[in-house]
Amino acid sequence: MEILVTGISRSGTTLLASVIGGHPDISILNEPLSTDYRKAVGKQHSGLKVTLGSNITMKYIYSPNWFLSDALNRLINPFRKMHLRWLPIAGYSLNQLIRRCDGVIIIERNKEDVISSAIRRTGMPLWVASRRFKKGTAQQNWIKKRSGYLRVQYEDLVRHPTAEIETICGYLGIEVSDAMLKNASLNPYGKELVG
Repeated sequence: MEILVTGISRSGTTLLASVIGGHPDISILNEPLSTDYRKAVGKQHSGLKVTLGSNITMKYIYSPNWFLSDALNRLINPFRKMHLRWLPIAGYSLNQLIRRCDGVIIIERNKEDVISSAIRRTGMPLWVASRRFKKGTAQQNWIKKRSGYLRVQYEDLVRHPTAEIETICGYLGIEVSDAMLKNASLNPYGKELVG
């Protein structure tokens, strides 16, 4: 089984990928630049985490030569600030990923929290964070129309990890692993929701 873990940037995709990747039979790659990845030795399932809103297009491979896009991004922005990447660098499209993956899990988070987190954690201006959220929402809605998916709410994953992980495992057809629960508890940004 191949799994796509996705959501708008700063919505909890890394936490969700960490939780799912904690399962002993699943390997998750974070933001690979191409789909030329192989399952980790001894793992039954593989997956990848892709954030929406900046580095990927919906239908077309924007740049099959991602290194050229990356070089242009560096010329445009020599200081490599995350929020000033003007060209997508992924060598694949969402359409390719949806056709390839057996399961799609989308994590969602409150708009104000996503934008606030983007500004706080990356220093990007409000207008850039808002634009990324809008683009990511459009990509997320595009995925929802084209695939069966499981929706996970960030706040629920942080507040009620056991119930959410049981739902995720039911969707994937796997048993819950203690390592998944442990990874959910390691989220430093969710402490304000739980505590």
